Amino acid sequence: MAPETYAVIGIPLGHSVSPAMQQAAFDHLGIDASYKALETRPEDLEQRVKDVRRGSLAGLNVTIPHKTRAVEYLDATAPTATRTGAVNTIFWRDGALTGENTDVPAIAGVLDRAGVSRSARALLIGGGGAARAALLALLERGHEVLMANRTPERARGAADRIAPGGSVPVIALDDPSLARRARECGLIVNATSLGMEGGPAPEASPLPEGALGREQFVFDMVYRPERTPLIERAQAAGCIWVGGLDMLVAQGALSFRLWTGVEAPLEVMAAAARRALQGAGSHHGSG
Repeated sequence: MAPETYAVIGIPLGHSVSPAMQQAAFDHLGIDASYKALETRPEDLEQRVKDVRRGSLAGLNVTIPHKTRAVEYLDATAPTATRTGAVNTIFWRDGALTGENTDVPAIAGVLDRAGVSRSARALLIGGGGAARAALLALLERGHEVLMANRTPERARGAADRIAPGGSVPVIALDDPSLARRARECGLIVNATSLGMEGGPAPEASPLPEGALGREQFVFDMVYRPERTPLIERAQAAGCIWVGGLDMLVAQGALSFRLWTGVEAPLEVMAAAARRALQGAGSHHGSG
């Protein structure tokens, strides 16, 4: 039998860490499978999903900008993916091509392991698929959340989907009150690509000067570079911080389990991801 092929789809993929990380897991467990990065333009998304249906691909990770649109081409979505309206993993379950969002438990796990208090008020920056996952994870942990995004309407749409009824306030990133309101939050989560190497704004921090203080916890989902402009500011302000690599490994391990039914070798995946990061390239979120 030919080895099965898995892939991450998105654009740009740059030097995605996922192939190194997932391949290391397959190899470590002696599973005859390969994993690759397939740059996929929006007009080619449907064809990629068809490739899974006809068996030339066994399963997918989905990243920017396809997480929400991929849902249209599936038979079913797991409850977490249904709530977020975004998928990052496509797999077969009982003969149905199914989407799951492993970002949600991965984000919650990062915060749990870091010992972040569930009573901390949270500022969530972003409005896309990653922000939807983060919002659901934060609300499930019991946080009171304020969202900020460059286009507040997009964040409003995300907030209304996850928490209908307007319980999550939304402001613009250029709102003059942002720095003050950020300081009132014990937890800051960046779910945008700002500060991502190879992204549209690699030098940018999503927060203005003076937004961070000593008692805060900062979680930046961007994992390349390991120390983004936001993380550098967090360090300078004396915050506790975590970058996106832990989340990347956690969501990848959950995807691996959905495809194979086997528990993923977390340490092996983390080591491979770290080695891949030592190379050059760019990515963010689930890739």
